[in-house]
Amino acid sequence: MKADIIWIYKLFLCAVLAVNSECRKQSLQQYQKSEDTRLLCPDCPQPSMVKNSRSLEHCARKCSKNKKTFTCRAFYFDHQNRKCHLLPFDRFMDGAHREHRVNFDLYEKKDYVRECIIGSGVNYKGRRAVTKANIPCQSWTESFPHEHT
Repeated sequence: MKADIIWIYKLFLCAVLAVNSECRKQSLQQYQKSEDTRLLCPDCPQPSMVKNSRSLEHCARKCSKNKKTFTCRAFYFDHQNRKCHLLPFDRFMDGAHREHRVNFDLYEKKDYVRECIIGSGVNYKGRRAVTKANIPCQSWTESFPHEHT
């Protein structure tokens, strides 16, 4: 009887750990990674926020939780000092530039930097406003000439 209870407990613990591990992986999937790179923007109006971070996944979750006064568009992780630099800008922001730096990895939210739309476009925040043929895109609020599905 006692062996059955221990076996059930171990099974339950494995399930909890597997779910937690999957959530951690998913938090990084919404970012585009650039190895050995950090992003700087000395002229941007809002500075970055620096936080101690126990892991890369923890840093990604912090960036995903936007605050009223701070919208995180990217972050770079300092592996040597375990610091998370939350950035209110991405590589397309005026004045932003990438810098090659060992022990730093840059993660930019795909919603801001990807060039093509995946899905319905409701959450699209990219800069593309024309088609491949250079025709202006139809607004998401318009149903002419095409219905959005």
